[in-house]
Amino acid sequence: MKLRRRNPQSWLYDRSNPYKFTQTHLKILAEHSSPSEKKAWRLTEKEQEELALRLLRPEDKREVDDPRAFERKVRETVNDRRQAAREDGNRRGKERDQAGVLRDFLKLMEKPDTAIRALAPYDFSDVKAISKTDKHRMLDRLFELSEIVASVASDKISVLREADRPRKVIGKSNTKS
Repeated sequence: MKLRRRNPQSWLYDRSNPYKFTQTHLKILAEHSSPSEKKAWRLTEKEQEELALRLLRPEDKREVDDPRAFERKVRETVNDRRQAAREDGNRRGKERDQAGVLRDFLKLMEKPDTAIRALAPYDFSDVKAISKTDKHRMLDRLFELSEIVASVASDKISVLREADRPRKVIGKSNTKS
């Protein structure tokens, strides 16, 4: 029954060349053609056909002589397909659309926004005196951070082309009516 689950094209190769296929080779092809037998190691119809042709035209003599070598080739074929699918998925995952890029930037802005808003109400009343060095370090750090924010605003955000039609604004407007 297992043998009937195989690709019809690979069956034609068996019938036309019965002496090229041993029972073990046929069993390996059948098991790897059935989703219930080898589960994740299932061959596609195209792969079944290629492997049957591989046995007909012995590209590797070991696979014809040794069924274990043939089964390793079957698993290698499936692994190659899986690896290609994984790489394709990774490539697609890296390709972000415009909305994703903007959403990521806005999410990234949440942390500095919270930190900057916490700076304004910070209470320095308990500080009686500060050394000149510490004061300059704090000022330099604040100015450096403000320069980074200003450069992002001027170099990256302001050069973005604006859409032809305005987006629908959600929420209240700051303008008075």
